[in-house]
Amino acid sequence: MYAGKCILAPMVRIGTLPTRLVALEYGCDLVFTPETIAYKLSKCRRVTRPGGLIDYVHTKSTTDGPNREELVLRLHERERSKCILQLGAADPETAYSAALLVKGDVLGVDLNCGCPKRFSTHAGMGAALLRDPDRLCSILRKLGTVMPVSCKIRIFPELQDTLSLVKRLSSETPIHSLTVHCRTAQMRYDTPANWNVLKEIRRVLRHEISLVMNGDVLLDVSHGTKDMLLKSMKQEYMADAVMIGRAAQTNLSVFSPDGKLLDLTQVHTKYLQTAWETRNHHANTKYVLIQSLAGIEPKTPEQKALIRLLYGSKSYKDLFAIYGIIFDDDNHLVYDDPYGESGEQYEEGYTREQQDKRLESQVNSILE
Repeated sequence: MYAGKCILAPMVRIGTLPTRLVALEYGCDLVFTPETIAYKLSKCRRVTRPGGLIDYVHTKSTTDGPNREELVLRLHERERSKCILQLGAADPETAYSAALLVKGDVLGVDLNCGCPKRFSTHAGMGAALLRDPDRLCSILRKLGTVMPVSCKIRIFPELQDTLSLVKRLSSETPIHSLTVHCRTAQMRYDTPANWNVLKEIRRVLRHEISLVMNGDVLLDVSHGTKDMLLKSMKQEYMADAVMIGRAAQTNLSVFSPDGKLLDLTQVHTKYLQTAWETRNHHANTKYVLIQSLAGIEPKTPEQKALIRLLYGSKSYKDLFAIYGIIFDDDNHLVYDDPYGESGEQYEEGYTREQQDKRLESQVNSILE
């Protein structure tokens, strides 16, 4: 199902709807949602909004006022045939309920089995599943009764442990694709991914299961066109597809079929317009634009100045002014999301204030 495709990786806060739509427009074959927690999603109701928007909304009880509507996941009818829902789940029944709710709005479902963050692991999700293959396999079997299912794992420090897990996934679950982030759960991005492990994994993986490479993919354009990249990874590492994260975070035109990156201002302008059209929360739009620039090293004084302006923005009107986009009527720039601040989807395990503090610290570090 994923074979021969370039795929947008699931990225927390980055892979929201406008990122996915722009990636598809630039030539991406499939897009993953950010990890969505199955427990929270299973309690949502589906709401359709003008312009093709499909929202999954959770009603949150409060002790000091009326109940609050929280946006958990936003999809679009334009991505229905190319979007994969990535779930964070710790038990089969909750995963099943969440997937059943979204069935019909996405192409398939992927189980996150690699996230090393404490929020996931202490709840039995993400990388914790790597050490509990019985539960991992049971969740995948249950998800496979709803729609096409895949999973994304990290490798173990010892090759044999990785191969033992892959053998079980291959023989005991209905997955059609396996994505391997070629780092251990303990490794961070400053440690190069170990692509060579893919050749060993391919030898024990059922031949009809697509093997997807993830980790340090396409950090430059040395492989030329998209087709050339896929052919090279197939020949050298036996990978059937590639999944791209950080390179796409920096410049979404990385998916261009001819392998040529577009000017970042052009990419940002398209992203910003798409974000406005899809009613993406201003805070998330600002965050994604800043992260695009944060991935560039070294940064020019002009890029640092742009980060400063973006961080200081308070509205879409500010963002459009930064990029010189003019509307005849300022009323067009009035944000009208019914979810208010809860429309900004923050990383699970962090409060809004904690997320804002982390961004402030990052920006200050860049501008020093």
